[in-house]
Amino acid sequence: MSAYNKDKLPSGHRKLDYYRPICPMPTTNINLHACAHLYTSDRNSLFIISNAVDYGDEVEMMGSLSHNVVFHGTDKDLVMKEGEWCLQGMSAPRSGHGRGMHESRIWDKRGKPIARTWQDGLVRRAEKEEDQRQRLLWFEGMRRMGKC
Repeated sequence: MSAYNKDKLPSGHRKLDYYRPICPMPTTNINLHACAHLYTSDRNSLFIISNAVDYGDEVEMMGSLSHNVVFHGTDKDLVMKEGEWCLQGMSAPRSGHGRGMHESRIWDKRGKPIARTWQDGLVRRAEKEEDQRQRLLWFEGMRRMGKC
């Protein structure tokens, strides 16, 4: 998505993630499948905000302030089968002043909607000078302990 996002404003950035279970999951425990989709909707989700505003990995603080998920369809629609991929399409419609909004939609392999998510997050850029100072302090401490 780098080429697509290149000339976009932060609110126009998009990200796509594919995911699937790596082992069989019991179909009798629908909550387990719902939790897997929920986990995926939160995993690395706020990085779309830091990337949209050109912070990249230079983040001092990042955390979810709220995370909402609406599942669509029946409980059987949430079932993930081994080897079947799901798709999460993400966007960052609002960012600024150290906060951002992450939205996503999740579809199954047939393109059927599984869930929609919204997340309000805190994203603070790390000051490069502070990063450098912290690194120097760490190395000084390691030197004093004879570890480098």
